[in-house]
Amino acid sequence: MSTIKVDTIQDASGVEQYTSKAWASWDGTGTVSIFSSGNVSSISDQGTGLWVVNFSNGVASTGYMTSMNVGKGDAGGDLNVSAHYRSEVSGTVKNTSYVRCCSAVKSNYSAYDHGIVELTLIM
Repeated sequence: MSTIKVDTIQDASGVEQYTSKAWASWDGTGTVSIFSSGNVSSISDQGTGLWVVNFSNGVASTGYMTSMNVGKGDAGGDLNVSAHYRSEVSGTVKNTSYVRCCSAVKSNYSAYDHGIVELTLIM
């Protein structure tokens, strides 16, 4: 198998194509268990509904965007749950070697450990 290494991917008209720089899917209950990932070295549990996703290789800048999903709406029968990117504490800038994230129950926005958590980072 060959490996292709490039700095930029462009379509035929020269428009840059953006790809995921890091992604992970994990069990957020109990001890974190990663189902699958790309450019993620580890995920640390920071408390109920809080995680830090550490990158294997840092990203080029803090100009990234994240998308997060949670599954198994098992929060006391509340199937409507939400998840979002959690910025750095105290107004500091985003980090290039990890991202903090959290999840909550939608009905009352209380922190919750979901059975399936998925994060994608795009630059």
